[in-house]
Amino acid sequence: MASKAKRLGIENTVLRNSFTLIESYKSNKTNLNVLDIGSNFGYLASVWADSIAKKGKVLAFEPNRNLYNSISKTIKANTKFSTNFEVYNLAVGSKNEFIIINASNFSSNTQNMDTAIETYGIDMVTIDSFLNQEGINTIDLIKIDVDGIELEILKGAKNLLQQNKSIVIVETNDDSEIVDFFKNLEYSIFDMKLKPLGNSEMLPINIFCVPKTMKANVI
Repeated sequence: MASKAKRLGIENTVLRNSFTLIESYKSNKTNLNVLDIGSNFGYLASVWADSIAKKGKVLAFEPNRNLYNSISKTIKANTKFSTNFEVYNLAVGSKNEFIIINASNFSSNTQNMDTAIETYGIDMVTIDSFLNQEGINTIDLIKIDVDGIELEILKGAKNLLQQNKSIVIVETNDDSEIVDFFKNLEYSIFDMKLKPLGNSEMLPINIFCVPKTMKANVI
């Protein structure tokens, strides 16, 4: 229960910060395109689909088939999501390949997990190849929370991110290479309080990354 409460608290902070950044950096507030990578039960994706993507689209990726089925049921039970919320039972990474994952009721990972109850194969895609295949040119917001391979996912989305249009929320897992990745792409990086991340600062759970080419109204 404590772990669930902690996760919900973090997700609510992510939500609040995402709305603040959208309000500050995006002129259109309800027709945005969102990628939710590592969607879990789809809580964040559902809120975004009912707000900033109400006239746009949320594309959620969840490799755990139990969680994927849960999100699918949410979409089917809510007619308001019939046109703007889609979920894909795919893993996301730096290359297109078939992988083996270990899955529990609440998460999945390519590495061994003490809580794993089953192991199975699944297709992995890169964001760049997926968007190219789907003919999608613009993504306004990306959230990545995948328990350790965030950097690999970012590498597979480099073409998209070089367009400097996407706000990115990513779990760090104490990986400073993620910060370096965004610095090389000329992104401003903020902490959980949306304060600029200092060079010597301990990495927060999530960082919020905004292209320097985007000018804020207020932040």
